[in-house]
Amino acid sequence: MDGEGARGYPASVEAIRDLLVKLEALKVAQAEGITDALRPRLQLAAPGGTAKPEDTATGLELKTRDGKPIAALLLGKKATKQVNLPGLAGESIPSGRYVLVASDPQRMNVVAEPSRP
Repeated sequence: MDGEGARGYPASVEAIRDLLVKLEALKVAQAEGITDALRPRLQLAAPGGTAKPEDTATGLELKTRDGKPIAALLLGKKATKQVNLPGLAGESIPSGRYVLVASDPQRMNVVAEPSRP
């Protein structure tokens, strides 16, 4: 069941539903202040600005049916953690993602990847 997106691109209802379910399940694992200098390192620079494309976030804006904004997020690079298991010592594995919420742009969040049912 597909439909047309706001700009004429095909929209997958199932993919959008899955994204909304994942967004609801996100848990903030860490939250702290962020400086403008740190944003590019975490790929949290605003899209369309002066930062290099590889330093910019993916912007996500949620709107009501009539186009009123509900929330806006900047999705940055994946967060990693060091593993100290035999055979993997010193390796980094993905543990979440860096996220900025537009309503609180001075705080960086690390959200844990939602667990699979």
